[in-house]
Amino acid sequence: MKIGYFPGCSLKGMARAYDESTKIVAESFGIDLLEVDDFNCCGALEAKGSNEKLSYMLPARVMDSAKGRFHVDAIVTPCNGCYHSLLRTNVAMNENVDAKGSVVKFLKDVGYGTYEGDIDVRHFLELFYNEVGPEKIKASVTKSLKGLKVASYYGCLYERPKTITKTGYKSKRDDSENPHFQDDLLKAAGAEIVEFQAAASCCGGAHALQDESLSATLSAAVLSAAKEAGADVLALPCPLCGAALDIKQPEIIKAHGEKAKLPVVYFTQLIGLSIGKSPKELKLSDPISNPMEVLKAKGFV
Repeated sequence: MKIGYFPGCSLKGMARAYDESTKIVAESFGIDLLEVDDFNCCGALEAKGSNEKLSYMLPARVMDSAKGRFHVDAIVTPCNGCYHSLLRTNVAMNENVDAKGSVVKFLKDVGYGTYEGDIDVRHFLELFYNEVGPEKIKASVTKSLKGLKVASYYGCLYERPKTITKTGYKSKRDDSENPHFQDDLLKAAGAEIVEFQAAASCCGGAHALQDESLSATLSAAVLSAAKEAGADVLALPCPLCGAALDIKQPEIIKAHGEKAKLPVVYFTQLIGLSIGKSPKELKLSDPISNPMEVLKAKGFV
């Protein structure tokens, strides 16, 4: 299977650490990702609230480019928002005749006109779990994360809603209500996973532009719950969650206090660290919340 890699807008800017660490761990375990560099924003935030047909056209053009120009069979993205947008469009193309007609016409006018709702869309966390898995990670660890307490956070759009992700019907999907793929991978790297109640709740990232106060409140609840559970860091698989929980953390702390102060990292950075990649390669100094301080204190860097 030829897999196209769709980074989305965020990974080429504020989440470059996630982009680069994703490529590093993929290459380290033999996953060949062909970057679909002819892409546009998938419209994950505002589009579907303002123009439903546009919200299908944006991700459809990405998948049309992936299929028509790069000839891929599947497309993988490390972003929950992009994952949701692409899957949602696949569903519309197969279940909504009116939407499909508009999208097909649009693609013939501006693209290749090859996409018809038939590309396999996968989240990088799900792909990595299925293609690599905990046992291969465990066998590849050169610097165990033993002693690092990690709150494994997934966000609200990872494998949700079931009507779009088909969780429970497709065997390779994670559990939408009690996800465990990230937990299992990080445990294999030696980390101790601390349980906390907000692992699959909304961080407020999708509301950051419309309602900053609400977004900060939701983010504070996630960070506070993880910190109260004893976590040293919060690991996640989504750049939109990273924007809310890491980039906005100084503002969250001002509004909600030190209880919301917790270093945030991408799960790919921790996997990379455990297999001997350097903090510089993994851009572990990028996060605003400064995970380097705790990683240094515990002897991991």
